[in-house]
Amino acid sequence: MKTLIVVLNWNSREMTEQCIHSLLAMEGDSFSITAVDNGSRDGSVEYLRSRFPQIRVMAISRNVGFAAVWRSGTHHSGRHHALPSMRL
Repeated sequence: MKTLIVVLNWNSREMTEQCIHSLLAMEGDSFSITAVDNGSRDGSVEYLRSRFPQIRVMAISRNVGFAAVWRSGTHHSGRHHALPSMRL
């Protein structure tokens, strides 16, 4: 079973891009990446989809908050193991 890494984004496509590049540089293939955009207005969804066709990019139409957007990312994966990726 692969581990799902959920990357949350809100109007920070450059930081999210750096995060995804770092994740894709990891060795092995025991993980998949889903980026979930939380209502960004900076073109993040289109940018991430064009830059990273190998990952899943989900778009939430409005900012619904951290917990709700993370649940959206994990709920649609159908997986039991999920690792939230966040920058504090």
